[in-house]
Amino acid sequence: MCGLAGTTDPVARPWAVAASLALVHRGPDGDGIWPEKDQPCPAKRDFDHPFDGLNPVLIHRRLATTDLDPRARQPMVSRDGRFVLVFNGYIAGYNRLRARLSPPFADCAHPGEVAPDTDKRSLADTEILLELLAQTLLRARAAGEAEAVADMLAGLSGAYAFALWDCARASLWLAVDGMGQKPLFVAPRADGHIFFASELSPLLSAPGIDLAPNTAAFDAALAHLFIPAPQTFFGSIAQLQPGEIMCWKNQRLSHHFGAGTRQKSNARQGRQGATSHLGSSTDMAFASRSFSRSGVDKQTVSAMRRLVYRAVVDAMSCDRPVACLVSGGMDSAGIAALACRAAQNRATSRALPTAIVMGFADQKTDETGRARRLADHLGLPLKVVAAPHDPEDLLYRLKAGLKAFGGPFANPSMILAHCLSQSVAEIAPVCLTGDGGDEIFGGYRRYQMAVRAASWRALPHFMRRGIGHVANGAMQCLPVGLIRSVAGPAKFLRAIGGNGRDVFNQWNNRCVLPGYGTLQRDARGMLGNGHDLASMMMLFDQSVTLPGNQLAMSDRMGMAFGVEYRPPLLGHAVRQMANALPVAQHLGGAGKDIWRAVVKPMVPAGHLDLRKIGFNPPVGQWVRDISMLLWGNEITAQKYLFARVPVRDAIRRKTWQMACANDFDAALTVWNLLVWQIWDGVKDEIPASGQGGWLSA
Repeated sequence: MCGLAGTTDPVARPWAVAASLALVHRGPDGDGIWPEKDQPCPAKRDFDHPFDGLNPVLIHRRLATTDLDPRARQPMVSRDGRFVLVFNGYIAGYNRLRARLSPPFADCAHPGEVAPDTDKRSLADTEILLELLAQTLLRARAAGEAEAVADMLAGLSGAYAFALWDCARASLWLAVDGMGQKPLFVAPRADGHIFFASELSPLLSAPGIDLAPNTAAFDAALAHLFIPAPQTFFGSIAQLQPGEIMCWKNQRLSHHFGAGTRQKSNARQGRQGATSHLGSSTDMAFASRSFSRSGVDKQTVSAMRRLVYRAVVDAMSCDRPVACLVSGGMDSAGIAALACRAAQNRATSRALPTAIVMGFADQKTDETGRARRLADHLGLPLKVVAAPHDPEDLLYRLKAGLKAFGGPFANPSMILAHCLSQSVAEIAPVCLTGDGGDEIFGGYRRYQMAVRAASWRALPHFMRRGIGHVANGAMQCLPVGLIRSVAGPAKFLRAIGGNGRDVFNQWNNRCVLPGYGTLQRDARGMLGNGHDLASMMMLFDQSVTLPGNQLAMSDRMGMAFGVEYRPPLLGHAVRQMANALPVAQHLGGAGKDIWRAVVKPMVPAGHLDLRKIGFNPPVGQWVRDISMLLWGNEITAQKYLFARVPVRDAIRRKTWQMACANDFDAALTVWNLLVWQIWDGVKDEIPASGQGGWLSA
């Protein structure tokens, strides 16, 4: 719902002011800075290291969704003046959390205020989060602060990123939610000071930050379509991983991971401080799964429906209009149906959310008809947004998206999300989505393929390897027109020729070029702990792909127009129950069996029988159209696109041909290369330190 930024260097206050302006799209409803003037902290300190007595600088841009009164503005200061909070996102069920607070309930004041007048207390979730953090740190011993904060955050649901300054102990806390729904980027400087922001671009003008590129980013992006956290395009700038907590004190950063997130096995390179691991309930939930076939019982379905309904109610708890995205799939249909029920059960306004769908000119990819039948069934107003198709418009939106990301991002649906968000902003600043449904309920076909692979791998190795060689040879010899029709089965047969790691890599590496594309280290290390392949793929998607891909796209494209997307299916209790159930209960039948049983009674008959088309643009056509716009002919286009990957001419030509024929993996690979070419020009348009930033003003 907001944007935040700050620095521990008080001299860099002009940078913070400039960062606030750079983030105005994330918070068009107000801004704040703390301290309002350069001044020392008012609270008494108990620190062991000499401290200069100056404050950090915290800035906030507000998208007002809950408690629209100015009393809810940020930065928000605790009653005693010890803690200062800037917060982005929302805390689900924050009114229920009031019961967790110890009496007396501490009011919050704003910059320059320490008087706790009751009528000035905010009703927003920011106040609840501030009080929870304050009480946690007040009770914790200094040596156990990180574990105490992690334990408290493990009980929260919602989406958040925050920075909390503790005046008494001169320490700065940074954290993001367990799914990484809200971004936070950090740039350490050689002298120990740090800069942070909700988006990467403002950090490029931070004084003294090394902007040398990350040499490993390109190969990682080829495999993932994005640069997975903690990496970014810039070697010295990091993104907090899902569930990560950082603490800055005495010019040093320490890194912690709380309960509710997977343990991070990879050591951080090039960062100061230590890393601690404070539990991993997600791993434990996945480890308890088994493939014993069992039907979907009614109690499980009813319990899941109640949890998702509560998550929907929590996501709709705001003081602004709410919309919801719909399509032909069950995830958005289930959320829309429960949102309709929640609106009708509200004690105050019972206005139904507006349903929004993207329409495509090609009837093969258009789901407008199914969305309209769903909306009519539920009684929801429907808005249809036309998908962009003009090459110049596509290129404009691609560049705008890359600027918002501050680096390469190669999911082509980003362009659709940019266009969709522009229309959503005209209707509501809060919009519900079905994001996460495939990942937690087992909706992707590769999960089903992983189950089949377990059976195939019972065959002797020489037989599987021979089948894989035959499939690979056939793919090399077939004309491009036939390759697309057999690509899926051939990919499966090639993968099962190796071990479990080979299968995992084949289905998760998005790059078709031989020798290119490296999965993140902790993604490769997920196997070998007694976990089955399907469970590991679901865990990989939840912990790496979903945060870095879909959730990142929703945040940047939504916030580009002041829209906050909220995915109720990623509520803490929903994920916890889904992850604790045996994989077989999700993957039986047509897949997503439990969620299908939850949704089916609430939607039109037959709505779930048709295959979901998905939010997928014609990538191959886009590659060709934009390439012709930029370079005029195929030969020149291939020269530029493949400049970073010196493969043989035959491979280059065939990959290009397959991409233009809309072969899925080939099209994504060439689109990825196109994105990196576009990024080369875009990055020079973002003001950097000494190049249009505040230093050159």
